[in-house]
Order: sequence, then C-alpha cells, then structure tokens
Amino acid sequence: MKIVVSLDSFKGTISAANACDAVCAGLKEANRWVDVSSLPMADGGEGTADAVRIPLGGKSVPLRVQGPFPGEEIDASLIWLPKRKSALVEMASASGLVLVPDCRRDPMVTSTYGTGQLLVAAMDHGAREIVLTIGGSATTDGGIGAASALGWRFLDVHGKRIVHGGRDLASIVSLDGSEARCPKNLRVMCDVTNPLTGPKGAAVVYGPQKGADKECVASLDAGLSHLANCIRNQLGIDVDRVPGAGAAGGLGAGSLAFMGGTLVRGIDAILDLTDADQLFCQADWVVTGEGCFDQQSLQGKVVQGVTSRARVHGARVAVIAGDVRIDEVVWRDAGIETVISLSALSGAVMHAMEEPEFWLKKAGRDLLSVIMS
Repeated sequence: MKIVVSLDSFKGTISAANACDAVCAGLKEANRWVDVSSLPMADGGEGTADAVRIPLGGKSVPLRVQGPFPGEEIDASLIWLPKRKSALVEMASASGLVLVPDCRRDPMVTSTYGTGQLLVAAMDHGAREIVLTIGGSATTDGGIGAASALGWRFLDVHGKRIVHGGRDLASIVSLDGSEARCPKNLRVMCDVTNPLTGPKGAAVVYGPQKGADKECVASLDAGLSHLANCIRNQLGIDVDRVPGAGAAGGLGAGSLAFMGGTLVRGIDAILDLTDADQLFCQADWVVTGEGCFDQQSLQGKVVQGVTSRARVHGARVAVIAGDVRIDEVVWRDAGIETVISLSALSGAVMHAMEEPEFWLKKAGRDLLSVIMS
C-alpha cells in the first residue's frame, strides 16, 4: 500500500513539513512496511516557500528589504529554483501580518514595498518566471508599494511622489510607469475571489484584521476605488471587479495593473509546481489536512485542492486536522472518506496545540488502523 501525506501547515502551531513528517512517522510506527511519501503543501499563504523549497530543490536567497513599515528593514528571502530558472516570492516574508505586533497594526501606513524589492531581486537573479504568493498580508495599499519598488511613480496634484500605505491612495492623480521594470511571466497565487472594493472588497473584509476601524475601512475603500479609477482612465485596465483583485489589500489588482501578472488559484499552482500528480497517480491513499477543517477548507484551500487532484487519480482521501468544524455529510460529499481530529484525540484543541507532533503521530497510527480495517 502506498500513502502520500500532503498536509498544509497548522498555522501558528507546526509547519507543513513537520506536520507531514509526524504523520509519516506515525504511519511507519503502525506498520514499518507501509510505503509512505511526504509532500508538504500550501495554497499561497505564509509558509508556501518553506513547503515547496525542498521538493523542488530550491535554494533560499537571503535579502535585506523594507518590512511592512516604511524605513524599517528586515531579513527576508526568495526561493530560487535552479532547474526551472524560476523564483518564488512570498509576500508574507516581507509585508506579512505575522511581522506586525497587534498593537502596531495599521493598514493606513503598512506597505508592500519590500515585496517589490524581492521581485526586483528575483529579476536580477535572471528569473524566467516568478511565482508570487500573496496570502497573509499586513497591507491595504493596492500594490503601489511593490510597484514603486519596480519603478512606478504615483504622483499627487503637486507632483509629490506617493509610495507607502493606504492613507494617500485618494490623493493619486498620475500613474507613471515609463521607467518601471516588469517581471517576466509573473504568476500570482491567490486563494480568495474578493473584488478590489465594495462590501466584499479588500478594505471591508480584511481591513479590520489588519487594524482598521470603521472610519479607516471607509477611507481605505474610497482610496482603493480612486486608484481603480486612475488605473481604468490612465492605463485602460479595469481591475475593480476582477475576482481576486482585493487579495492582499489590493495587491492582486496592483499585480494586474502594474506588473503584468496573472492571478491563479494558489493550491493548483503549488500542486503543479511540486508535480503532485506523479505521486498521487501511484497512491492508494492521500492524507491531507490543516489546523482547522471547516467549510472554507473546501473552497479553494489545500484540503479541497489535494482532494480533487487525488480523486482524479483514483486515490482515496483522508483528512487529519487540529479541529473539525464541518458536518460529516459535507466532507463525505466532497469525496473524503475519513477524518481524524487532533482535538478529539487529545481531549481539547489546547492540548493538541501544545504537542502537535505527538498527536499527529498518534493520528497517523490511528489512521492506518482505519485504512487496514
């Protein structure tokens, strides 16, 4: 029997690679003869670079770039994929919410400039293709920060350059890309379908988690709407209603307008990059999962993507999750045959989070008993 373990990270608890290793160890403890393979997975959010670097033979290239706040530099990196002459840039490593303490969250100020610096570094490295993951952002700047790093100039009525944050988006009157660099074959991994503005847009839906109050949300939404009008009138590109334009505080829209990017569903791109089909087509079972298995897990996230791809190849699917918040009838309708909850095994979510490797190993052992029964 061949089993492929392809879990997402359990965010804030254990990485995808370590989670997969723990489940594999549990499976082997239950039966050392079972053929087990590990394929850590991600959907374009934070942790994507770590998930794909080893399977793709990638090299981490350390860089010093601006962090979420203007004037504050941090250590970040891009992943260089020598066989493909491609680069993977993870927005969260330079402009991510994980880099901002709760007390400092302010999308009026935070910027994607550092992400743009990583894109420039990837271009300087000779990348024929750049994959940009845009999950987990701390920003709502419409991508002007990243575009500024690439050479775009955003000017107000006085000719003053606007570079950072969402505060001054409504003041932009001129978009100048005459000296800007454009990445080759930029694919932007996006796992949401939000438009740029409106009740389901970047500011309204995601602004509060980045520190925006109601007044701030209204200001940011108006600023993004103004930016969309500038893009439409000056560049002839209508980005406002494009599904995914509102991802990462509007970086989805910015990547379309200023970088020639293409928005793609994150999990599908990662499955393709990691050649998952080659493993899944040989597997009897594929095990996937994440920290919280809920309705969103079946809407373009890792669990849904892995399940769909595994079933194409005739593999049976199991899910291991930190906590399960979805009815059995729903996950069975999605093609999943069995689900194991670490919180149920340990007695409480808190206990599972305290010793994730221990409970993931136990889940692996228990899963093999289910599979073999």
